[in-house]
Amino acid sequence: MSNQLSYLQSLGFVQSPWSSVLFFLFAGALYFLAPAVGYAESKRGILLASMWAMVIKLATSTFRECLVSIQLWYAPPAAATWNVSPSAPGQTIGFVSAAQAAPSGLWGKFEEQLPALLALVETVAFLAAIVLFVFGLQKLVRREPLPAGTLQSPGHNGA
Repeated sequence: MSNQLSYLQSLGFVQSPWSSVLFFLFAGALYFLAPAVGYAESKRGILLASMWAMVIKLATSTFRECLVSIQLWYAPPAAATWNVSPSAPGQTIGFVSAAQAAPSGLWGKFEEQLPALLALVETVAFLAAIVLFVFGLQKLVRREPLPAGTLQSPGHNGA
């Protein structure tokens, strides 16, 4: 199992999403602090969409990591000998037994393709979050300051 885990780590199937978490926290801080530093509240929608894209990316990453962990945990042990005898039910042919040759497992035929497709979805969501974040920063506009004569204290009678 150690060799399988090392191989999957080299492919990027077991990774830490800390860069995504830090980007999410940074985008969230900008989203919530923008009105405090003088930007209009109504122009933050694209930043919110960027954060939702990052939530989708993190959820996909978590699901993919769980899927790979389950597949590693419940994977059948690899055959250690080469069998050249005629195949009978339950005997091995090469390194794969006759029972393992048919699609089985948690996802059947998609057992190898699903982690790769989830990695693709994760990459697309991350790129979408970055693009939306950049467009959201461009859409932020400063609030117009109020004219100096419009602000009056409650005790001021204007005379």
